[in-house]
Amino acid sequence: MKSPIKIISLLIRDSEEIAKSQLTSNTTRNDLIQTAEAHRKSLNNDSFNNQRICEVLTDLYSQIYHAFELEPKLKSKFAVVQNHMEIAKSIVLEMTGSFTYKKRGKNEIIGKLDL
Repeated sequence: MKSPIKIISLLIRDSEEIAKSQLTSNTTRNDLIQTAEAHRKSLNNDSFNNQRICEVLTDLYSQIYHAFELEPKLKSKFAVVQNHMEIAKSIVLEMTGSFTYKKRGKNEIIGKLDL
């Protein structure tokens, strides 16, 4: 299994690639870029403990999931990203015993898994 930091890096890159797609709306593009930039900066500046790793993985997962939900054509075009998302989910589940993701900017839970 890839390291959590490697998966964070992959999801950041995935977010940027999805944002570049012509299938991506401006709003979704801006959300993806904003999330990717914030987490890229934190990779360079923050120390990462397990809690922080889980927060970042969950945030990136949620943002990409939301983009796929809003624009379903993206999901088939970026199938490899779904594999990265599953790895991220597995890492969080392994570290915490549960995985909860929310719609971006909302308190509405869109999924929850427990071991």
